[in-house]
Amino acid sequence: MLLALSSTALVAGCVSTQLEPVASAEEIPWSADRPLSWDDFLGSVDPHAPTERIAITAASIRWGYEYRIERDGGDCAYRFTNVHSEATFGPRDSWVRPDHRNAAVLIHEQGHFDLTQIYERMFEERATTLIGVRNPCEGGTLAEASKVAAAHAAALLQTVFDGIRQGLTAAQAAYDDQTRHGIETQPQMLWTDRIQRGLQTGTWSMD
Repeated sequence: MLLALSSTALVAGCVSTQLEPVASAEEIPWSADRPLSWDDFLGSVDPHAPTERIAITAASIRWGYEYRIERDGGDCAYRFTNVHSEATFGPRDSWVRPDHRNAAVLIHEQGHFDLTQIYERMFEERATTLIGVRNPCEGGTLAEASKVAAAHAAALLQTVFDGIRQGLTAAQAAYDDQTRHGIETQPQMLWTDRIQRGLQTGTWSMD
């Protein structure tokens, strides 16, 4: 089961900016070489969670960007120069019931994290189409122009992200429903294969 977290790490600047890490120090970035283990699930079991909810994977798509403002007399514009995102796992928001710490449940939870990675790639692919596009900005000073540009840039990327988040939420729900949270062995195997193909090929469809 996924606890979907959607948050942004925004990096704004006036003339140019430096991208900073978008994950917090305790979050675990997705890596094919670093699968989850039960030692990563540090959260306390939610006492209000229904009994069929045996584990929670807190996965997020974090993102940041940089842009450059161009001013020529009264003309003002900005362009994205970079967009960065990553899928991360939050250990302290992730938990598992003690009597369900087995390999089968861990495979299911890894699937939630892997799905997040697939949709992170989709977000970055769409967001990078904004790089280099000239966007107008306003302001009598560089500081004013930067404030307007930052708000506009954040709104543009948020629109892209909202579409990705909607697709990810639907995929995670279908994953849980069709596998019964990993209990149904055959559907779980099918989903695991499907997710792995998505990671390998970079393509994904809910059809």
